[in-house]
Amino acid sequence: MKELIKQVIDFLRAEVNSNLSKIRQNEKKIKELIKQPLSSQRTTNLEETYNINKVLLESNKEAINLQMNLINYLNKQRASLKVLDTTSNFYSDPDIDYFELTVNGCLPFDEEHPLYDNSDFFEQLFKHYQDVENYEMCGILLKQKRTVK
Repeated sequence: MKELIKQVIDFLRAEVNSNLSKIRQNEKKIKELIKQPLSSQRTTNLEETYNINKVLLESNKEAINLQMNLINYLNKQRASLKVLDTTSNFYSDPDIDYFELTVNGCLPFDEEHPLYDNSDFFEQLFKHYQDVENYEMCGILLKQKRTVK
């Protein structure tokens, strides 16, 4: 059972990474489309590409939630079923880019986020939002930080 669950988690991780790659390609396409003169064809192409990204982001959100549920299940069952080695920690998996997933909106930064209590991750996230001048997100992060303390 342990191996099957790990395979599902790996499959979901690959799907999320593939979707993120497609999203990046579509973002480049959108940037090129915006440079074109205003036309109904341009508008149609922008809407189609935007909708594709929206579907991919929703798919990633679902896949990440499923991954998190499976990981939480394995962690809860660790003691009784000895499903995971005590040295195993899925949250430190280098194949998952939690920063990218969080910034793209696929993984909400809340109490259930795997790096919610990681101050280095918080600082990196906060700096990113400062750099892109998204002060609304900076405010939200600061408010969350104050309620945790």
